[in-house]
Amino acid sequence: MPLPFDFAQFPAFLLVLARVGAIVAAMPLLGERTVPRQVRAALILMLALLLFPMVAGGFADRVPQSPLGWVPALALEVLLGGAIGYSVRLITAAFEFAGEITGYVLGLSLAQAVDPQTRLQVPIVGQFLTVLSFLTFLAINAHHVLIGALVKSFEWIPPMGVTVGAGFADLVVDLTFQVFRLGLQIAAPVVAAILLVNVGMGIMARAVPQMHVMIVAMPLTIAIGFLVLGLSLPYVSGVMTHAYGGLDDTFARLMTSLR
Repeated sequence: MPLPFDFAQFPAFLLVLARVGAIVAAMPLLGERTVPRQVRAALILMLALLLFPMVAGGFADRVPQSPLGWVPALALEVLLGGAIGYSVRLITAAFEFAGEITGYVLGLSLAQAVDPQTRLQVPIVGQFLTVLSFLTFLAINAHHVLIGALVKSFEWIPPMGVTVGAGFADLVVDLTFQVFRLGLQIAAPVVAAILLVNVGMGIMARAVPQMHVMIVAMPLTIAIGFLVLGLSLPYVSGVMTHAYGGLDDTFARLMTSLR
């Protein structure tokens, strides 16, 4: 199969490959360690080969042949691709954070398992919410939005056109704030229910001193917590859908801050 470029355009192809590779490496699902490296490498190469003939016309002739000319641009392409991918991954981090909070208030902070994606110990509730977020991500075709953002990024910011604007730092701070806001928003029903249970158990301990409250509190807290979590799943799915549905606006703000 002949390549869609000649050797003189190889530096330009590397710029496209760097942006595509950074996005795939940083995005959820395909960028996880559980995906074989060969699969990720083949996907990156395939996307780069498909995109290059469509986007090369606007910049390929302006790429310097000297490595000193295009290596700095290569680093900026990695920055842009990584920013696009991590803007999606931060949403997944919000759901992991919600799982941390939920597991803590349920008394399950010690019940942890090794996450095969990050190879870190995370609460079981956090793994459940993470898997649910991945399924929501695929169900609403958010991966199509991400691939569309990859294509549009070459229209908004062609290679060698990346500049870090003043709004980039503000966007990073805002996305970090969204992680905590979404996490607290998802964990709020369980936290509120457990707070009411603890207040009720405290009143019961005062009213019936003979009852061993600590023996009753732990299984009751876990049972009510899981019950509330199950009942709030439609609400949680709605929050996840809304979060992933706002990716278009996030990508637009990101492109504006880097051009």
